[in-house]
Amino acid sequence: MRRKMPTIRSFSQAVRFLRVTRLLLWTIWVMYRERRRVLRAHEKGNYEVEPNIDVLIKVLVAFRQTIMDPRIWTREEAEIRYTEG
Repeated sequence: MRRKMPTIRSFSQAVRFLRVTRLLLWTIWVMYRERRRVLRAHEKGNYEVEPNIDVLIKVLVAFRQTIMDPRIWTREEAEIRYTEG
């Protein structure tokens, strides 16, 4: 017997898309900024400069927390997600 797939309301889907997209772009921007900062320092002969790991971790933690946030999922999606996983 086939399971009935939950219907996702357009508004909640749009909100979820915007939140995840914003965080993805922020993640990419921070990674690019740190890479550019290190490369510029290396060009100037300062080879002791390394990426700011704390900032990168902060971005990735925020991304993961948003993905795992149950408020962005509909009730049906959350039930499926937690019973299957």
